[in-house]
Amino acid sequence: MTNLEVVKNLQALYNVKKKVLPAKLSYAIGRNISILEPLYNTYFEERQKIHKQYCKLNEKGELETDKTGVEIPIDANNKKLLETEMEALVSIDNSDVTIHKVSESVLDLCDLEKFNALTPEELLGLSFMFE
Repeated sequence: MTNLEVVKNLQALYNVKKKVLPAKLSYAIGRNISILEPLYNTYFEERQKIHKQYCKLNEKGELETDKTGVEIPIDANNKKLLETEMEALVSIDNSDVTIHKVSESVLDLCDLEKFNALTPEELLGLSFMFE
């Protein structure tokens, strides 16, 4: 699982975390959040270091952003260096990560009235943790 996949998978887990789901599925979601959060935190810290190296900082030492919230590279050369470093960071493989998996059959229980249904988008986001 690359760092980019860690970010996407963690977001998918957060999107369904508060839903009422079958115990096995809910447990797997919580467990996988616990597994992926430390990886995300390390990724984010490194991302910040890279951006502070190649992007403009304000007088408080914080990253300057444009109107859309995107950090502003110092110049064209730094933009290329930023892109290269970020590509390297997002593509790092975390092959030592063991995701807690559950059988897809647990999804059949989501059809019961006492549980919240999952949207197709949510199911796709969680597909990394199904056996």
